[in-house]
Amino acid sequence: MTETFIAVGDCQDTLSELLHEWGIVPEEPYPGRIGAFKDNGDLLVKLEMGLGGSDPFVEAIHCYLEQLLEFTQTQTDPAILAKVSFPAILLLHFGPYLAVAAVAYTDQPIAEHLACVPLHMHSTNTEEAERGSRVLSALRVALHDLRETCPTLPSRGPVLVSLSATFMTMRAIEDSRAFRAHLVGPDSAGKRLYVKFSVRYSEEAHRAAHAIGLAPELHAVNDVYGWYMAVMDDRSSAYTSLWDLKENGDIVRHKWVPVLGWAQEAVQEKLALLHERGFVHGDVRDANVLVRNTEGERDVLLVDWDWAGATPKARYPYTMSRRGIDRPGSAMPGEQITPEHDNWMSERLLTRPRFLWL
Repeated sequence: MTETFIAVGDCQDTLSELLHEWGIVPEEPYPGRIGAFKDNGDLLVKLEMGLGGSDPFVEAIHCYLEQLLEFTQTQTDPAILAKVSFPAILLLHFGPYLAVAAVAYTDQPIAEHLACVPLHMHSTNTEEAERGSRVLSALRVALHDLRETCPTLPSRGPVLVSLSATFMTMRAIEDSRAFRAHLVGPDSAGKRLYVKFSVRYSEEAHRAAHAIGLAPELHAVNDVYGWYMAVMDDRSSAYTSLWDLKENGDIVRHKWVPVLGWAQEAVQEKLALLHERGFVHGDVRDANVLVRNTEGERDVLLVDWDWAGATPKARYPYTMSRRGIDRPGSAMPGEQITPEHDNWMSERLLTRPRFLWL
């Protein structure tokens, strides 16, 4: 079905009616306003290519923020104000495209583009039409599940996850998705933990590395709404990163190899054992090597097992960076991580990057 509209409001109303008629939205969106702009209540629809030349996705985010600001300025009930983290769906119909995005307010607004469907494909392009159908079906399922899961607005606050132990977060580690915590309870009170959130994590590789003394003990890897929460021992009190020893320690550059060569050799020996067990790490650089240099208690550990995995399935993420990091020429986004790549990087642990590669 194709129809051309002259008035934006007519197109907006028709789209809203169709979404309800097709069962994609649980209830028909009712008209409302965001500041000076008309919207359809619970469903925020942006139709034009962008007022003043701006991007429609950015415009939709600003409309959401305007609605949020208006709500917080006019609402006085603290119990209701505490519930502004309820997620919103942004549906953008601009030109011949229909895009879906989601936005939520936690400690700051978070917006993410999810999918885009072209509406001007040829009638024989059935594959594109099927992809569009899957997007709309997923939107229908998501909206109805959201209605069932959240019949009332949820209160802001931490997500509660069922774990075999209870821990209290002490503090975040700089600007990262990692936290230092300690256990509470009669059996293990005071035990220090390192908690990391990541979109991917190889529990198998981490446990295999711990078995050969190459990684801290891993206590749990939990799925938290599409993220992995890895909980492991915090070894920061006894270990220092190799990067810190090189850049912030008292060891001058020409002494790196004589003083820290043993650590490099230890990493290489343990990596060989890891490779024999069929696993690779993928990011063997000085920032991920922890060193304990206490007299008589020398040891090394490797952390950040996000990219790791079994060979030959493990592959580099598409978000990998080479800025200021020496990597093999064949170590590229989406490509296979090989033992040779790990070895290549381990051989350069005590050198500086030769170049910046974006």
